[in-house]
Amino acid sequence: MIDALITYVNCADQLWYREYAIKTKTHNPTPTRFRSWGTLRYLIRGIAEYMPFIRNIVLVVSGPSQVPVWINQENVRVVYHKDFIPAKYLPTFNSCTIESFFWNIPNLADKIIYFNDDMFPTGPMSEEDFFTDDIPHIKFSKLELSKTANLYRHQCRSGMDLMTTALNLPEWQEGQIIRPYHITTALTKEGLNAVGELCGDLIPDTISTLRASTNVNQYIYAYWHYFTDNYISETIKYNYFELMETTFPEIADTIATTTYQMVCLNDSDKIKDYPKLRQRLIQTFEKKFPNKCKYEI
Repeated sequence: MIDALITYVNCADQLWYREYAIKTKTHNPTPTRFRSWGTLRYLIRGIAEYMPFIRNIVLVVSGPSQVPVWINQENVRVVYHKDFIPAKYLPTFNSCTIESFFWNIPNLADKIIYFNDDMFPTGPMSEEDFFTDDIPHIKFSKLELSKTANLYRHQCRSGMDLMTTALNLPEWQEGQIIRPYHITTALTKEGLNAVGELCGDLIPDTISTLRASTNVNQYIYAYWHYFTDNYISETIKYNYFELMETTFPEIADTIATTTYQMVCLNDSDKIKDYPKLRQRLIQTFEKKFPNKCKYEI
């Protein structure tokens, strides 16, 4: 059995916004980090269409006000932050904090496919695209550790260092990182449990309300698979785009076909007209997935 695990934030939710303002002492959430494109339903329709082997969709949100009104909670399992993140770290507005405690989510399947909400199924897939028996397919790339304020790369390195320390392994080469390809990540309950056991006492030192270079991100689980040699170096056929007006024609063409099994659409601060581009994107997805699925009311 396989669960699809999705993290989701709707910054148009006024309760969420008030909590953000109080906790962070700012009224200006970073637009490209939190703004909603209104496309979660198409991610879910894509799962229904192209991933029929999924047992449960597990939607992780901060609280009841974050659950879209169209979600069918008889078929979508909703998990709140309070269900698995210690209360002293809540509320949180840091995806790394949320991901750091995935090992504490109860009743997950033995195999998990983790989605960010900008990753969309666009073509047929099977269980064998993600797992061989109980071994996940995770393909890694090697990168230079940027000396600039690239939080993502530094968080990857923090996760690598935490895992090598927990496993009593030599320190990874200075100035280098590895990271899984930027698409859905195949994980196992075994790996999540191992991270909880090995790193549960270390993770609190990495926690912050907003993102910081010392955070560890979701790849801490993939690093356990990497450093224990418990993975297969493969990935699905996908395409990655920075979502902008200039890339939209190719994005629309990719969504319309089944050439790729999945597409990742990363928000950009280069977008000139967000409302117009958002409408175009929704129209494109609506043509791809015009019908409601069992996960919707």
